[in-house]
Amino acid sequence: MKRLLILLFAFFLLMPLNADAQRKRNQKDGKIDFRMNSNSIYNLVRSLTKPYVGAHLEYNGESITIWKTEKLNFTEKNIESGKVIESKADNLIVKTYDGAIKIVEHEFKELPKVGEYL
Repeated sequence: MKRLLILLFAFFLLMPLNADAQRKRNQKDGKIDFRMNSNSIYNLVRSLTKPYVGAHLEYNGESITIWKTEKLNFTEKNIESGKVIESKADNLIVKTYDGAIKIVEHEFKELPKVGEYL
């Protein structure tokens, strides 16, 4: 019995605390920063799409959820990240660090105009 208690004590002593505990996700984890590269933004949106909470961005003081994006090849260099390049129908094209992202599914009530920043 004494040996069993020693083994149990040693097992719990050597076992790392909170071995499988992880930090809870919060709103900041899903914020889109257009200074990131296109692939990172695409993967962020893809990883948080439905049924999860969705990636988001700030526009006019509101949090706008983004559900789907597409990566685009965009080689023009003298445009700042986050600038809206094109705004048509229900889609937006926004400059990223290394290219551009087309925002396909979103919750904008009114689309930003070309030249605005997100």
